[in-house]
Amino acid sequence: MYSNQVCLIKRNQTFEQNFKMQKKSSEESKYDDLAPIVLPQGHPFESVADYFISKNETNFMRFAPEHDPVGRMPGLTGARAHIAYTTAKERLQEARKEKVETRQYMDSQWQKLGQHQRMLREAFVKFNQFVIENEDKHKRAAEKLANDEAALEIKLQEEQEFQKKLLEMESLCSDVEQMLEKYSIYEKYLLSVVKEYDEFKNPMDIIRRFETLTSAKEELSKRQEEDLKQLEEACSKINTVLEDKKMKISGFNNTLSDLRQRYSKAKTESKCWEMVLNRLKEDCATRETEFCRVRESLWSLYLKICKNKGIHASCKKGDYEGQLVVVMRGLAEIRNIVKLAEERAAQDISSEQVQKSSKK
Repeated sequence: MYSNQVCLIKRNQTFEQNFKMQKKSSEESKYDDLAPIVLPQGHPFESVADYFISKNETNFMRFAPEHDPVGRMPGLTGARAHIAYTTAKERLQEARKEKVETRQYMDSQWQKLGQHQRMLREAFVKFNQFVIENEDKHKRAAEKLANDEAALEIKLQEEQEFQKKLLEMESLCSDVEQMLEKYSIYEKYLLSVVKEYDEFKNPMDIIRRFETLTSAKEELSKRQEEDLKQLEEACSKINTVLEDKKMKISGFNNTLSDLRQRYSKAKTESKCWEMVLNRLKEDCATRETEFCRVRESLWSLYLKICKNKGIHASCKKGDYEGQLVVVMRGLAEIRNIVKLAEERAAQDISSEQVQKSSKK
């Protein structure tokens, strides 16, 4: 498909080149009958004189120029012009026909190219889908191969395990056969017992009887051991209870003696503390009287400070904190006043000493 498109494109290019060459040849053939144009050579300023001479001779050149031989043979030139006109007209018609044909051919080729283009697009889309599907198949195949390899490894491991188990079973089978060979003597003995005693029909009855007897013996021994354990536990519990009770009784006796001693001590201490309580009551009464005096003195001092400062007594009589704040502030102010007075007195003394020294 791609090679056919390339051939069509090359064919169209060659056709366009041929058409251009024919067009150029037809344009050149139009000017074959005309005289050649003579162009002046040299510098432009050298041909100024020739220009003015040719301008003065325009009337003569209009009827008989040197390069126009029409004045000599006008019929021949007209025939030639008519032939050139007819040939040019035929060529024009042929060119128009060729143009229509080429246009039709080009349209058909263009349609074919469009069809080929659509086919190429469809093929490209299909190819792209095919590539994607192929990649998906390749991925699925790779995943399946990896899964198969993993499953194969698992199967190989299982096979190895089964082989190991088979070897173990074969070893067990050989051991069982050896044991059967060893216990064949006992089987013969059991068969002889069955023949002698009618109670047993087969060796399995003897084995069941033996198992029941052994199980009953084991149960009896277990029960006996459990009873003995219970008796031992009961004896140990009784002994522990007796010891605990003895220890408790001795402890109670000790606590009783301790409580008696503590009672005597508490009695003596209570007498001492009663005396201390009486003394504390007396101290509290004295302190209470002192506090009352302090409160009264604080209230009188607060009133004096407010009176001296000229401040309204805003605190109540029971507001001792406010009164103390005001009193402390007043005392601080008094201290500051005392310090200032002492400093001034010292300054005065020092000034007097200086004056005395200066007088001397």
